[in-house]
Amino acid sequence: MVRAIYEGGKVLPIDPVPPNWRDGQSLQIEADEEEFSIEQMERDFAELARMCETSDPEDEQRLVEVLRENKEIAKAQVRKQMGLD
Repeated sequence: MVRAIYEGGKVLPIDPVPPNWRDGQSLQIEADEEEFSIEQMERDFAELARMCETSDPEDEQRLVEVLRENKEIAKAQVRKQMGLD
């Protein structure tokens, strides 16, 4: 499934389209049931802020370390795929 948004009268893909799609090909588009709302977004960010206020600094440090490690692993995989290692 390819995700897309409707903007300015056009459907714009968010995800890459499959390589076998052809120009002019007919597609069936189904709208998400959930509507975007500024109010919901503000509630979500308020909840996120509340959760961050009570987070354990040791957990945050572990998260930073795991993210750093995963970034290094991903970079190594890309270098290997490109034949640079």
